[in-house]
Amino acid sequence: AEAGMMGVGMEVREGPDGVFTVSRLVPLSPAAESGQVSVGDVLHSIDGNKVTGLGLDGVRELIEGPVGSQVMLALLDLNALPEDLLKPLQAFECWRGVALPRAVALAPADGGGPEASDGGRAREEEGGGA
Repeated sequence: AEAGMMGVGMEVREGPDGVFTVSRLVPLSPAAESGQVSVGDVLHSIDGNKVTGLGLDGVRELIEGPVGSQVMLALLDLNALPEDLLKPLQAFECWRGVALPRAVALAPADGGGPEASDGGRAREEEGGGA
C-alpha cells in the first residue's frame, strides 16, 4: 500500500462467480463501528463504480484512499446473484449505501498470510476463488 493510504476495516473475498462479499470486519474499524456492514454482504459498487470484472486489486484500489477521506459502498444482501451486479442500483428495492471514513492503517503488502488482517484492503482468502 502507498504511504498514507488507509482502508475502512473490512476484508472482501471474490467468489468463483465473480461476486465480492464481505468476509471479515476488523474490530473497532469504521466498517464494524458503522453497524451497516455485515459479513456476507455483497459489494455492488464503490463510489459509483461497479465492481464486476475489477478483480481483488481493482476493488482494493477503490476502497483505499487518504486518511480521513470518505468512501461510499453500495451493498446488497447475501441473496444477490452475479447478474444482479450488472443492474443499476435503481433496479433494487433494497440496497444500502454506506459512507465510511478511511481510518484503518493498511498492513504492508508482504505482511502476513491470507488470514492476516489488512485493515481494509480487499483480499482473496484461501479457497475463495481467483
